[in-house]
Amino acid sequence: MIPCRNMKPLEEAKEKFKENKSFHMHLVKFQANTAQEYLHTPQKFVVNLSTTTFNPLMSKAQGEVIIPQPSMTLSEINDLKQNQRFDVTALVEQVEDPLPAGKQNRVRRFVKLIDQAESGSKVQETKWTFFSDAKPSSADSATIDILREFASSNEPLTLFALSGNKSGAGFSIENSRDFFVVKATGNKATQLQDNAKDLRATPAEERDVTEIASGGVARSYKDEPGRQSFCKLLSTMTGTTHIKSIDGDNTLWQLNWVEIAWPEGDANDLCTKDGSRLFFNTHVRDITGPGPRMRMTEQSALTLSQAPSKEAFLEQHVAGKHTFPAMATAKVLRE
Repeated sequence: MIPCRNMKPLEEAKEKFKENKSFHMHLVKFQANTAQEYLHTPQKFVVNLSTTTFNPLMSKAQGEVIIPQPSMTLSEINDLKQNQRFDVTALVEQVEDPLPAGKQNRVRRFVKLIDQAESGSKVQETKWTFFSDAKPSSADSATIDILREFASSNEPLTLFALSGNKSGAGFSIENSRDFFVVKATGNKATQLQDNAKDLRATPAEERDVTEIASGGVARSYKDEPGRQSFCKLLSTMTGTTHIKSIDGDNTLWQLNWVEIAWPEGDANDLCTKDGSRLFFNTHVRDITGPGPRMRMTEQSALTLSQAPSKEAFLEQHVAGKHTFPAMATAKVLRE
Protein backbone atom coordinates (compact mmCIF):
# COMPACT_ATOMS: atom_id res chain seq x y z
CA MET A 1 0.00 0.00 0.00
CA ILE A 2 1.58 3.27 -1.17
CA PRO A 3 0.55 6.36 0.84
CA CYS A 4 -0.64 9.44 -1.06
CA ARG A 5 2.16 12.01 -1.26
CA ASN A 6 0.18 14.91 -2.72
CA MET A 7 -2.38 16.02 -0.14
CA LYS A 8 -2.97 19.43 -1.74
CA PRO A 9 -6.15 18.46 -3.70
CA LEU A 10 -7.69 17.00 -0.55
CA GLU A 11 -6.91 20.09 1.52
CA GLU A 12 -8.33 22.34 -1.22
CA ALA A 13 -11.54 20.27 -1.34
CA LYS A 14 -11.95 20.42 2.44
CA GLU A 15 -11.56 24.19 2.32
CA LYS A 16 -14.02 24.59 -0.57
CA PHE A 17 -16.87 22.26 0.39
CA LYS A 18 -17.92 23.74 3.69
CA GLU A 19 -21.10 22.74 5.51
CA ASN A 20 -24.29 24.60 4.44
CA LYS A 21 -22.75 25.95 1.24
CA SER A 22 -24.56 25.54 -2.08
CA PHE A 23 -22.93 24.93 -5.47
CA HIS A 24 -23.87 24.96 -9.12
CA MET A 25 -22.49 21.80 -10.78
CA HIS A 26 -21.30 22.09 -14.38
CA LEU A 27 -19.83 19.50 -16.77
CA VAL A 28 -20.72 16.74 -14.33
CA LYS A 29 -18.60 13.59 -14.49
CA PHE A 30 -19.54 10.45 -12.60
CA GLN A 31 -17.16 8.05 -10.91
CA ALA A 32 -17.27 4.72 -12.71
CA ASN A 33 -17.00 1.26 -11.11
CA THR A 34 -18.41 2.37 -7.75
CA ALA A 35 -19.50 -0.49 -5.48
CA GLN A 36 -23.27 0.04 -5.31
CA GLU A 37 -23.75 -1.97 -2.12
CA TYR A 38 -21.92 0.70 -0.10
CA LEU A 39 -24.09 3.59 -1.35
CA HIS A 40 -27.08 4.07 0.94
CA THR A 41 -28.70 7.05 -0.81
CA PRO A 42 -31.71 6.57 -3.15
CA GLN A 43 -29.70 7.87 -6.14
CA LYS A 44 -26.64 5.65 -6.31
CA PHE A 45 -24.25 7.88 -8.26
CA VAL A 46 -20.86 9.19 -7.20
CA VAL A 47 -19.67 12.49 -8.69
CA ASN A 48 -15.99 12.80 -9.55
CA LEU A 49 -15.04 16.00 -7.71
CA SER A 50 -11.75 16.37 -9.54
CA THR A 51 -13.31 16.56 -13.02
CA THR A 52 -16.63 18.30 -12.26
CA THR A 53 -16.88 22.09 -12.05
CA PHE A 54 -18.43 23.40 -8.81
CA ASN A 55 -19.26 27.10 -8.67
CA PRO A 56 -20.30 28.32 -5.19
CA LEU A 57 -23.59 30.24 -5.03
CA MET A 58 -23.45 33.62 -3.35
CA SER A 59 -26.55 33.05 -1.21
CA LYS A 60 -29.55 30.80 -0.57
CA ALA A 61 -33.20 31.65 -0.72
CA GLN A 62 -34.53 32.93 2.58
CA GLY A 63 -35.22 30.03 4.94
CA GLU A 64 -33.86 27.43 2.52
CA VAL A 65 -32.47 24.42 4.39
CA ILE A 66 -31.28 21.22 2.79
CA ILE A 67 -32.50 18.29 4.88
CA PRO A 68 -32.21 14.66 3.74
CA GLN A 69 -35.56 12.85 3.69
CA PRO A 70 -35.10 9.17 2.74
CA SER A 71 -37.96 7.92 0.61
CA MET A 72 -37.44 4.22 1.37
CA THR A 73 -39.98 2.43 3.58
CA LEU A 74 -39.48 -0.63 5.77
CA SER A 75 -41.61 -2.71 3.41
CA GLU A 76 -39.12 -2.04 0.59
CA ILE A 77 -36.38 -3.95 2.45
CA ASN A 78 -37.94 -7.10 0.99
CA ASP A 79 -37.32 -5.73 -2.52
CA LEU A 80 -33.54 -5.46 -2.10
CA LYS A 81 -31.81 -7.77 -4.58
CA GLN A 82 -28.34 -7.82 -3.03
CA ASN A 83 -26.46 -6.91 0.13
CA GLN A 84 -27.10 -3.18 0.35
CA ARG A 85 -26.80 -0.19 2.65
CA PHE A 86 -29.92 1.96 2.91
CA ASP A 87 -31.55 4.88 4.76
CA VAL A 88 -35.01 4.80 6.33
CA THR A 89 -37.32 6.91 8.50
CA ALA A 90 -39.31 5.01 11.14
CA LEU A 91 -40.52 4.90 14.72
CA VAL A 92 -38.33 3.10 17.26
CA GLU A 93 -40.55 0.77 19.28
CA GLN A 94 -38.08 -1.23 21.35
CA VAL A 95 -34.36 -1.43 22.20
CA GLU A 96 -33.53 -4.77 23.83
CA ASP A 97 -30.84 -5.37 26.44
CA PRO A 98 -27.36 -6.32 25.16
CA LEU A 99 -26.41 -9.95 24.52
CA PRO A 100 -23.00 -11.53 23.74
CA ALA A 101 -22.19 -11.20 20.04
CA GLY A 102 -19.95 -14.23 19.59
CA LYS A 103 -16.73 -12.20 19.74
CA GLN A 104 -14.74 -11.21 22.78
CA ASN A 105 -15.92 -7.88 24.25
CA ARG A 106 -18.66 -7.49 21.60
CA VAL A 107 -22.41 -7.29 22.22
CA ARG A 108 -25.56 -6.92 20.14
CA ARG A 109 -28.83 -5.11 20.80
CA PHE A 110 -31.96 -5.86 18.82
CA VAL A 111 -33.87 -2.72 17.82
CA LYS A 112 -37.47 -2.90 16.62
CA LEU A 113 -38.77 -0.34 14.10
CA ILE A 114 -42.31 0.27 12.85
CA ASP A 115 -43.45 2.19 9.82
CA GLN A 116 -46.62 3.69 8.38
CA ALA A 117 -48.77 1.11 6.58
CA GLU A 118 -49.30 1.66 2.89
CA SER A 119 -52.85 1.91 1.61
CA GLY A 120 -54.64 -1.36 2.29
CA SER A 121 -51.59 -3.00 3.93
CA LYS A 122 -50.50 -3.76 7.48
CA VAL A 123 -48.21 -1.78 9.75
CA GLN A 124 -44.63 -2.73 8.83
CA GLU A 125 -42.33 -4.06 11.57
CA THR A 126 -38.59 -4.67 11.19
CA LYS A 127 -35.96 -5.73 13.69
CA TRP A 128 -32.28 -4.96 13.21
CA THR A 129 -29.09 -5.51 15.22
CA PHE A 130 -26.90 -2.81 16.70
CA PHE A 131 -23.38 -4.19 17.30
CA SER A 132 -20.95 -2.47 19.66
CA ASP A 133 -18.19 -3.19 22.13
CA ALA A 134 -19.27 -4.35 25.58
CA LYS A 135 -18.01 -0.97 26.78
CA PRO A 136 -19.37 1.20 23.95
CA SER A 137 -17.40 4.08 22.50
CA SER A 138 -18.68 7.59 23.17
CA ALA A 139 -20.29 7.68 19.70
CA ASP A 140 -22.00 4.30 20.18
CA SER A 141 -23.15 5.30 23.67
CA ALA A 142 -24.73 8.46 22.26
CA THR A 143 -26.48 6.43 19.55
CA ILE A 144 -27.82 3.91 22.10
CA ASP A 145 -29.12 6.78 24.26
CA ILE A 146 -30.90 8.32 21.26
CA LEU A 147 -32.49 4.99 20.27
CA ARG A 148 -33.72 4.43 23.84
CA GLU A 149 -35.04 7.98 24.15
CA PHE A 150 -37.04 7.73 20.93
CA ALA A 151 -38.35 4.25 21.84
CA SER A 152 -40.60 6.01 24.36
CA SER A 153 -41.39 8.93 22.07
CA ASN A 154 -43.88 9.53 19.28
CA GLU A 155 -41.18 11.24 17.21
CA PRO A 156 -39.52 9.22 14.45
CA LEU A 157 -35.82 8.87 13.65
CA THR A 158 -34.01 8.75 10.34
CA LEU A 159 -31.40 5.99 10.30
CA PHE A 160 -28.60 6.33 7.78
CA ALA A 161 -26.38 3.55 6.35
CA LEU A 162 -28.08 0.51 7.78
CA SER A 163 -26.56 -2.62 6.21
CA GLY A 164 -28.94 -5.25 4.83
CA ASN A 165 -27.31 -8.62 4.16
CA LYS A 166 -29.47 -10.98 2.11
CA SER A 167 -29.52 -14.55 3.38
CA GLY A 168 -32.00 -17.06 1.99
CA ALA A 169 -35.51 -15.63 2.14
CA GLY A 170 -34.72 -12.80 4.54
CA PHE A 171 -32.25 -10.15 5.57
CA SER A 172 -29.96 -9.66 8.50
CA ILE A 173 -29.86 -5.93 9.17
CA GLU A 174 -27.20 -4.23 11.25
CA ASN A 175 -25.34 -0.95 11.70
CA SER A 176 -22.55 -0.37 9.19
CA ARG A 177 -19.31 1.49 9.95
CA ASP A 178 -20.91 4.68 8.56
CA PHE A 179 -24.20 4.34 10.48
CA PHE A 180 -25.73 7.33 12.28
CA VAL A 181 -29.17 8.57 13.35
CA VAL A 182 -30.88 11.98 13.43
CA LYS A 183 -34.29 13.26 14.41
CA ALA A 184 -36.52 12.86 11.36
CA THR A 185 -37.97 15.83 9.49
CA GLY A 186 -40.19 16.26 6.46
CA ASN A 187 -43.61 15.06 5.34
CA LYS A 188 -43.10 11.41 6.23
CA ALA A 189 -41.82 12.30 9.70
CA THR A 190 -44.92 14.43 10.28
CA GLN A 191 -47.24 11.62 9.17
CA LEU A 192 -45.51 9.10 11.42
CA GLN A 193 -45.66 11.45 14.39
CA ASP A 194 -49.37 12.15 13.84
CA ASN A 195 -50.18 8.42 13.68
CA ALA A 196 -47.61 7.18 16.22
CA LYS A 197 -50.12 6.23 18.93
CA ASP A 198 -52.25 4.17 16.53
CA LEU A 199 -49.18 2.50 15.01
CA ARG A 200 -47.80 1.51 18.42
CA ALA A 201 -51.22 0.21 19.47
CA THR A 202 -51.48 -2.11 16.47
CA PRO A 203 -51.37 -5.74 17.75
CA ALA A 204 -48.70 -8.14 16.47
CA GLU A 205 -51.14 -10.21 14.38
CA GLU A 206 -52.07 -7.11 12.38
CA ARG A 207 -48.49 -6.26 11.45
CA ASP A 208 -46.41 -7.25 8.44
CA VAL A 209 -43.04 -8.38 9.84
CA THR A 210 -39.90 -8.34 7.69
CA GLU A 211 -38.45 -11.83 7.63
CA ILE A 212 -35.10 -11.62 9.33
CA ALA A 213 -32.50 -14.23 8.47
CA SER A 214 -31.63 -16.60 11.26
CA GLY A 215 -28.65 -15.70 13.37
CA GLY A 216 -28.03 -12.09 14.31
CA VAL A 217 -24.84 -13.12 16.12
CA ALA A 218 -21.40 -12.33 14.77
CA ARG A 219 -20.39 -15.55 13.03
CA SER A 220 -17.05 -17.23 13.59
CA TYR A 221 -15.37 -18.52 10.44
CA LYS A 222 -12.31 -19.91 12.18
CA ASP A 223 -13.17 -23.59 11.64
CA GLU A 224 -15.07 -23.21 8.36
CA PRO A 225 -13.34 -24.17 5.10
CA GLY A 226 -13.19 -21.46 2.46
CA ARG A 227 -13.41 -21.86 -1.30
CA GLN A 228 -9.87 -21.90 -2.63
CA SER A 229 -9.07 -19.00 -4.91
CA PHE A 230 -6.32 -16.67 -6.14
CA CYS A 231 -5.74 -12.96 -5.58
CA LYS A 232 -6.43 -12.02 -9.20
CA LEU A 233 -9.79 -13.81 -9.14
CA LEU A 234 -10.75 -12.30 -5.78
CA SER A 235 -10.02 -8.82 -7.17
CA THR A 236 -12.88 -9.27 -9.64
CA MET A 237 -15.35 -9.70 -6.76
CA THR A 238 -15.04 -6.26 -5.14
CA GLY A 239 -18.31 -5.17 -6.76
CA THR A 240 -21.45 -6.93 -7.94
CA THR A 241 -20.56 -10.11 -9.84
CA HIS A 242 -24.12 -10.94 -11.04
CA ILE A 243 -23.48 -14.49 -9.84
CA LYS A 244 -26.36 -15.39 -7.52
CA SER A 245 -24.39 -17.82 -5.33
CA ILE A 246 -21.77 -15.10 -4.66
CA ASP A 247 -23.88 -11.93 -4.45
CA GLY A 248 -26.74 -13.56 -2.53
CA ASP A 249 -24.89 -14.17 0.72
CA ASN A 250 -21.59 -13.76 2.54
CA THR A 251 -18.94 -16.07 1.05
CA LEU A 252 -15.67 -17.32 2.52
CA TRP A 253 -12.55 -17.67 0.35
CA GLN A 254 -9.15 -19.17 1.10
CA LEU A 255 -5.88 -17.91 -0.34
CA ASN A 256 -2.75 -20.09 -0.05
CA TRP A 257 0.88 -19.03 -0.32
CA VAL A 258 0.13 -15.32 -0.13
CA GLU A 259 2.19 -12.36 1.03
CA ILE A 260 0.24 -10.15 3.45
CA ALA A 261 1.37 -6.53 3.55
CA TRP A 262 2.52 -5.02 6.84
CA PRO A 263 0.19 -2.09 7.67
CA GLU A 264 1.24 1.51 7.21
CA GLY A 265 0.19 4.65 9.05
CA ASP A 266 0.15 5.56 12.74
CA ALA A 267 -1.61 3.83 15.65
CA ASN A 268 -4.89 5.64 14.93
CA ASP A 269 -4.96 4.07 11.46
CA LEU A 270 -4.53 0.56 12.86
CA CYS A 271 -7.36 0.54 15.41
CA THR A 272 -11.11 1.01 15.55
CA LYS A 273 -12.37 4.54 16.09
CA ASP A 274 -12.47 4.08 19.86
CA GLY A 275 -8.99 2.48 19.87
CA SER A 276 -10.23 -0.69 21.59
CA ARG A 277 -8.89 -3.23 19.09
CA LEU A 278 -6.83 -3.65 15.92
CA PHE A 279 -8.73 -3.31 12.65
CA PHE A 280 -6.80 -2.00 9.63
CA ASN A 281 -6.53 -2.06 5.85
CA THR A 282 -4.01 -4.32 4.17
CA HIS A 283 -3.22 -5.95 0.83
CA VAL A 284 -2.40 -9.50 -0.22
CA ARG A 285 -0.41 -10.80 -3.18
CA ASP A 286 0.23 -14.22 -4.67
CA ILE A 287 1.67 -15.65 -7.89
CA THR A 288 -1.28 -14.22 -9.88
CA GLY A 289 -0.66 -10.66 -8.70
CA PRO A 290 -2.12 -8.28 -6.08
CA GLY A 291 -5.47 -8.95 -4.44
CA PRO A 292 -8.15 -6.52 -3.27
CA ARG A 293 -7.81 -4.12 -0.37
CA MET A 294 -9.30 -5.69 2.75
CA ARG A 295 -9.70 -5.30 6.51
CA MET A 296 -7.74 -7.40 9.00
CA THR A 297 -9.17 -8.28 12.40
CA GLU A 298 -7.20 -8.16 15.64
CA GLN A 299 -7.16 -11.94 16.01
CA SER A 300 -5.63 -12.36 12.54
CA ALA A 301 -3.06 -9.62 13.13
CA LEU A 302 -1.92 -11.11 16.43
CA THR A 303 -1.76 -14.63 14.97
CA LEU A 304 0.37 -13.52 12.02
CA SER A 305 2.70 -11.27 14.02
CA GLN A 306 2.92 -13.61 17.04
CA ALA A 307 2.33 -10.55 19.23
CA PRO A 308 0.64 -11.38 22.56
CA SER A 309 -1.57 -8.29 22.61
CA LYS A 310 -2.71 -5.19 20.74
CA GLU A 311 -0.22 -3.07 22.70
CA ALA A 312 2.67 -5.39 21.78
CA PHE A 313 1.65 -5.25 18.11
CA LEU A 314 1.59 -1.44 18.15
CA GLU A 315 5.04 -1.41 19.81
CA GLN A 316 6.37 -3.61 16.99
CA HIS A 317 4.80 -1.25 14.48
CA VAL A 318 6.34 1.87 16.05
CA ALA A 319 9.74 0.13 16.13
CA GLY A 320 9.44 -0.69 12.41
CA LYS A 321 9.54 -4.45 13.01
CA HIS A 322 7.70 -6.19 10.17
CA THR A 323 6.78 -9.48 11.85
CA PHE A 324 4.32 -10.96 9.35
CA PRO A 325 5.66 -14.18 7.76
CA ALA A 326 6.89 -14.17 4.16
CA MET A 327 4.06 -16.51 3.14
CA ALA A 328 0.74 -17.32 4.79
CA THR A 329 -2.71 -18.78 4.27
CA ALA A 330 -5.59 -16.34 4.58
CA LYS A 331 -9.36 -16.63 4.80
CA VAL A 332 -11.23 -13.70 3.26
CA LEU A 333 -14.88 -12.98 4.01
CA ARG A 334 -16.71 -11.31 1.13
CA GLU A 335 -19.76 -9.53 2.51
